[in-house]
Amino acid sequence: MGSRKLFLPMFIFLVGCTSSATTNQNTTLTTPDGSVLVSHETKNEQKSDINVGAIEEILKKDSKTFGIENLKEKGNSSDFEIRIWSDDVTLLHCLLISNKDGKWNASMFTGDMMLNRRTGYLYLKKTKSLKNLSPKSGWKEVSDILFSNGITFPFLYKIDDVNKPPEPDEGLVKLEFRSEKQYGLVFYQKFSDSDNAKKVIKLFRRLQDEFSIVLGC
Repeated sequence: MGSRKLFLPMFIFLVGCTSSATTNQNTTLTTPDGSVLVSHETKNEQKSDINVGAIEEILKKDSKTFGIENLKEKGNSSDFEIRIWSDDVTLLHCLLISNKDGKWNASMFTGDMMLNRRTGYLYLKKTKSLKNLSPKSGWKEVSDILFSNGITFPFLYKIDDVNKPPEPDEGLVKLEFRSEKQYGLVFYQKFSDSDNAKKVIKLFRRLQDEFSIVLGC
């Protein structure tokens, strides 16, 4: 654990400094027909900036580690899906909420960030999974929470234009959203002062309470 912490500040710095967003908007979502979210693994490299493409590659690798399909590459899925990624010191959490053919479902995956002593790389190891999570207030309430908080297209959230240097163990929160051909991705430093970041983290905390889980937000 001690050796892993030596590399953690650099890891958080690498994924905490970015300033762009991606959305692919083709139609308008009007009814719940959808799904959920995920995030993060990286190298210990001397870089001070990381773009959306790099975040997408991290999501792709982490999705594979958790045994789930990369959300951006799902194609013309008619499902609705949202994925929430949050790192908590050396842990990565991923909450997935989906609706397929009118049926809601939620799962959560947790992984531990491990250090390969030979290469100096950090890598994600899946350590826990929870399936068929049930919200305390029911699925209608969860649906209302999501759509009232802008989880629709056009996607309302924007990535911060400017990021301050991350604080120790600050980490990132990431939100992925897909419905049919549309895909959205935003990510924020946990202590960001931006309105968008605060709204997303508030949403994460609300869902954390609904499903009685820990996302580290």
